[in-house]
Order: sequence, then C-alpha cells, then structure tokens
Amino acid sequence: MTKVREATGERYSRKARFAKRRQPFPSMCLPSKPRSCPHKKERESMLPVLNAVPRVSPPDWAPQAESDSDPDVRQAIARLANNDRTLVWLHLNDRKVDDSGVRVLVDALAQNTSLTMLNLGYNRIGDCGAEALASVLARNRILTELDLNDNQIGASGAQALAGALERNISLTSLDLSRNKSLAFGTQALVHALERNTSLTTLGLSGSKVGVRERATIHAALVRNHQSAHTESQTQFQRAHQAAHAEFQTLLKRVHQSTHSESQTLLQSGQQLAARGEYKLAEEQFRQALRLSGKAKKRSLIQAALDQLVQRPTAVPRVSPPDGATQLESVSDPDVHQAIQRLADKDLTLAKLHLNDKKIGDSDVQVLVDALARNTSLTMLNLSCNQIGDPGAEALAGALAQHRSLTALDLNGNRIGSRGVQALANALEQNISLTSLDLSKNRNFALGARALVQALEQNSSLTTLGLSGSKVAVRERTAIHAALARNLEAVRTRSQTLFQRGQQFAAEGEYQLAGDQFRQALRLGIDTGERSLIQTALDQAIQGLADNDAVLTALDLCLKEIDGSDA
Repeated sequence: MTKVREATGERYSRKARFAKRRQPFPSMCLPSKPRSCPHKKERESMLPVLNAVPRVSPPDWAPQAESDSDPDVRQAIARLANNDRTLVWLHLNDRKVDDSGVRVLVDALAQNTSLTMLNLGYNRIGDCGAEALASVLARNRILTELDLNDNQIGASGAQALAGALERNISLTSLDLSRNKSLAFGTQALVHALERNTSLTTLGLSGSKVGVRERATIHAALVRNHQSAHTESQTQFQRAHQAAHAEFQTLLKRVHQSTHSESQTLLQSGQQLAARGEYKLAEEQFRQALRLSGKAKKRSLIQAALDQLVQRPTAVPRVSPPDGATQLESVSDPDVHQAIQRLADKDLTLAKLHLNDKKIGDSDVQVLVDALARNTSLTMLNLSCNQIGDPGAEALAGALAQHRSLTALDLNGNRIGSRGVQALANALEQNISLTSLDLSKNRNFALGARALVQALEQNSSLTTLGLSGSKVAVRERTAIHAALARNLEAVRTRSQTLFQRGQQFAAEGEYQLAGDQFRQALRLGIDTGERSLIQTALDQAIQGLADNDAVLTALDLCLKEIDGSDA
C-alpha cells in the first residue's frame, strides 16, 4: 500500500506540475474586474519624448513582443514611423500581437499621416493595448477603420476606446466583436455615441452586451449614418454647383480663345495670300473656319477661302536666286518647274525625281541654291545624269546644313574620289540622311576610305549604294559594319518615338503624338513597323478631328447658355 500510495502521490504530483506548466503566460491572464494598465503612467510620462524623435525601429525601452519576430510586422512599423505616404491600408491580423507590441505600433502610428485602415483582428490585445490605441485614436484625424475583432479586450479597454470616440471625428468603423465581457464598457460607448457623429459601424457580435445598450447603440449609429448621408449629399450638391460654374467659365474662356485664335488665323491667311503663298493661306483659312462659331464671321472666312481656291492656276515664276547661273544644258520644263517650286518653298514638294535629265555641274549649283531655301524635301533623285566632282561638292555643301532630306540618289553619274570625299565630310555633320546611292560612278578608292571615317561619326545613314564602283574589300566590310550599327540605332530611335507618340495619344495630346509618329514613320525600316506606325498616325489624326468636334460642341453649349441668359 505504501508503495502504491507513493507511486500514486508521485503520479499526481507530476500531473499537477504538468498542468501548472500548461497555464497561459502571466501577461495574457487578465482579471475579470476592470483595472487600469500598470504601465500607463510610465508610458504617458515617456510619450512626449518618444513622439519628438522619429524612429524606424521599435524603441529600446519597449518590451519585446512575440510578434516582433515577424518580419512583416517589423517592416510595417518601420513604414509607419517613416510616414510612408503609400501605406494606406495595414493588415496585421493573426500576427500574435500583444499589449507590448501595440505600444510599439502606437508610437509609430502617432507619426503617420496617411493610414486610413488598421486591421488588428485575431491577436492577443488586452485592456492595456486598447488604452494605448485609445490615446492615439483621440488625436488621429486620418484613420477611418479600426478592426479589433477576436482579441482580449475587456470593460476597461472598451471604456478607454469610448473616451477616445468622444474626441475623434474621423473614425467611421470600429469592430469589437468576440472580445470579453463589455458590460461596463458598453455603457461608456453609449455615452460616447451621444457626442460622436462620425461612427456609423460598430461590431459587437460575440461580446456580452445588454439588450438595452444594443438598442441605444443601434439608434445612435442609424442617426450618424443618416447625418453622414445628408452631409454627403450637401457636399455633392456644392461640388456640382462649383463644377457647373467652373464649366461655364471654361466655356467662356474657350469661346474667347477660339475667337481670338480664329481672328489671328484669318489675318495671317490674308497676309500669306497677299504675298502669293496660297497653299499656306488656304491652310490658315481652313483652320480659322473650323474654329469660328459666329455665322457672320464664318461667311467672311468662307468667302476668302472660295476666292483663294478659285484663283487662276498659273503661278508667276520667280527668278533664280541672285548670283546663280542660268541652266545651261537643260531645256526640260519639268526641271525648271521643280527648281521654281524649291525656290518658292513649296511645302507640298516632298519627293523630287530629276533622273535622266542631262543635269551637269553648273545646273546642280542652281539646284543647290534653290534647295537651301526649302525645308520640306525629303527625297532627291539625280541618278543617270552628268554630275561630276564639282557638282558633288556643291551638293555636299547643301547636305551639311540640310535637316529634312533623308534620301539622295546619285547613281550613274561621273563622281570620283574628290566628290566622294566632299560627300563624306558632309555626312559627318548631317543627321537626317538615311540613304545615299553612289552606284555606277568612277573609281573612288580614296573616297571610300573617307566614307569609312565619316561613318565612324555618322549615326543616321543606314543604306549606302556602291554597286558598280571600284571599292576595296576592306572598305566594303567596314562600311557594312557601320551601316548595320546605324540600322540598329535607327530602329531603336524609331521605337522610342513610336512609344512616346503612344504616350502623348493616351494623354490626349494628338498634335504632339502626330509629330512623334511622323518622325518614327520617316525612320521606320521594316514594312510591318511602318504599317503599325501609320495606323497609329491615322488614329492620332482621328483624335484631332474628335477634338475639333468637341470644340464645336462646346461652342454650341456656349450659344445655348448665352441664349438662356438673354
């Protein structure tokens, strides 16, 4: 019996010790009666010092919580302390956050001005943590939602939160569901809701709350909800009235701006027509007609436009520039007319074919003098003519300064090394030419070496025709490598311009988008790439037309407003 009793006693003592070890951590054992937090006075005495110094890491004096081992919690507290503007919602639910962890979180939250929602559900927060949250909640004006669902908050913590609600004006949702008995705390919540007008949602499911308190709280929340709805409607009406007044002011500004712009375009068109620049004058008149809203002014612009369109088609010839020799060997009227259009700065002249016209060196000089005035020509074909080194040198002088020409064809002429060297020197300064054809010319071995040196600095030329010309293998290989490098750079630049144009189009800047697409189209290499850029350019042009339609609609709205005011 003694042995049995001793064994039984030992077994019972082991069981008692095992049960004692399974008791919860002392800091988690909260008394049933409400009591004040033992660390409250110490924390309140140290809060002014702590709030004056910004922290990234938790303060040294704060006790380490079990949640401190979670890197997400540490990162969130650091972002709060750094006042991260991008941190708007913070979910720290089910992170084993206790009262000590809440104190660290509160110190960081006091320095934040962007957080609107804080979720601390399913943690181990007790009355001390609730009191710490209440101290910052009374001063916070940004936080609108606070979730304390399924914690260990009792009556003392609920009373502290109720005291904070009496001073808080931003919190609209508070969840205290599935906490301890809130008998005394709910009475404090009832008194707080008599003063609070912002809280519209209060979760109390699973908590021991009396029926009378629930009914009173529900009535107060309904009242706050109706008040918030009424205030929202009032603010909406005020915003609507302000927007309507701003829209009317905008309409008047648009009308005044379009009226002045239309008047300026009309005067500019009249001046251009007086100088004989009929194409530009017609564009000015059409833009003025599109922007004009009044019938009298539209009829005036339309009359000027009709008079311009119905003018005689014969355009008086302008003599070549001063100091330029007359065309000696050319009797073709097409060449004379082409040079005349170049000298007249005809913006519609983009491509000029003067191949097989018996053009010599002296004739090229006259052509170059006219080309120096033109800014719209992009392609010039002078193949199968009689151009030698002097003519190539004249073309090189113009090519070094010209910024719109992209293709030059000198195939089948009489250019030698001296002319090729002059063209190579021009390529070092030119940034627009992408294609140059020197096929079937004379032997220019020295000129080929100059081309290789020029292509080391030139980054725009992607095509260079040398078939039928005596060029060494070494120079051909170096030229081919440089052209391949330039081709890749041009393709990259074209893609950059295309993407930039897409960004402008997305922002509604269709005019800028069209400019970017046109530059990309001029640089486009592949057929598929050019078709894609052309489609985007067409869409940008359509966007411009839609903007014009919007301006017309705004003008009609302005007329209706003016009629109603009258």
